[in-house]
Amino acid sequence: MSLGTLSRPYTALTERAAGGLLELVADVAPDGRTYLSRRSQRFPLRLTTPLYLDPARPGMAFLYVQNPTGGLFEDDDHTIALSVQPGARVHLTTQAASKVYRAEGGCARQRVTLTVAEGAFAEYVPDLLIPHAGARLKQEVVADVEPGGRLIVSEAVAPGRVACGEAFEYSSLSLTTRIWCGGEQRAVDSVLLEPNELDPRRAGVLGDQAYLASVFVVAPGADSEALAGTISQAADGVPGCLVGTSTLPSAAGVLTRILARSGISAGRALEAAWSAARVALIGAS
Repeated sequence: MSLGTLSRPYTALTERAAGGLLELVADVAPDGRTYLSRRSQRFPLRLTTPLYLDPARPGMAFLYVQNPTGGLFEDDDHTIALSVQPGARVHLTTQAASKVYRAEGGCARQRVTLTVAEGAFAEYVPDLLIPHAGARLKQEVVADVEPGGRLIVSEAVAPGRVACGEAFEYSSLSLTTRIWCGGEQRAVDSVLLEPNELDPRRAGVLGDQAYLASVFVVAPGADSEALAGTISQAADGVPGCLVGTSTLPSAAGVLTRILARSGISAGRALEAAWSAARVALIGAS
């Protein structure tokens, strides 16, 4: 499988309006290390040279997305596309928290497509998203995992620049995650927060919690019930959080949702869920 084989409606992502772009294909070298057989990038998005940081999985490539602007501005339209070939193992993350800056009428857009072949393993674990007052963001993450492939995706959102006294002063956050397995769309998760229309702090939304995080574990063919139990046991006990874990439709995997009063608590719960999933899938935290 390669980037060129994508045939879903989202294949035109890299053909849309110019913006930051990363097109990556990860493959396996003869020595067992994962390397990038293809890397195309366009300002302001940049990627570090692959690093090998996990002693338990020395061939796993760690990739850091860099953005010298520090965040997303109005009318930014960024695309990240990662294709992970059979046997490759990749951890993709950001260099720091991503800020979403004020918009005067338009919005920032970001699209991430993650294609994972049979026998491959990938993680997309970006740092915290921090929306400034007046910010607007539309983000879509599309995960396409073949049977026998494994993928962990997370997202975490702050209420705003808390240290500056901002909380839920952004205009709109639209976060959509689409899960495909074996050529079929199995799940769609959509989060829309518009504080000017509906206060996220009301009951039934976030309530008295401030931070929202999610961990998607896409593992077609795995025992989803057992995986959900393992993750739930690891994350439920984190103080200062409300955590819920459930299986995805059609045995596609597991979703863990986290609500927390502080970024520290949200981060600890997310890390607990991610670590438990990682141990279950590849035997290493």
